[in-house]
Amino acid sequence: MLVWFFPGRNDFLTKQPSVEVRPKASHRVPQRVATFRIRRRIRACYWKQWRNVRARIANLRQLGVKKDEAVTHGCSRKGPWTLSSSKAVHEALSLDDLDHEG
Repeated sequence: MLVWFFPGRNDFLTKQPSVEVRPKASHRVPQRVATFRIRRRIRACYWKQWRNVRARIANLRQLGVKKDEAVTHGCSRKGPWTLSSSKAVHEALSLDDLDHEG
């Protein structure tokens, strides 16, 4: 049952849907792809938390990335989604690290 609330009124309107709405088979995402995207999104969020170049380089170095890779990735003008799939960020924020963080 769908429940809609309209501001300014004190009552709820209920309506039964006439057909069940399901996503098409072509729109469903396999479980493996979904977890990959979630991990990539988490890495992108970490990248966004490290706001400036110095913080990015320092955090990558602290997480075990080589100095030259940390500098090139830290100074990159690419966005967080693109850099979250790079080798250096995968080394820094590995699957084990993400599982340990929760």
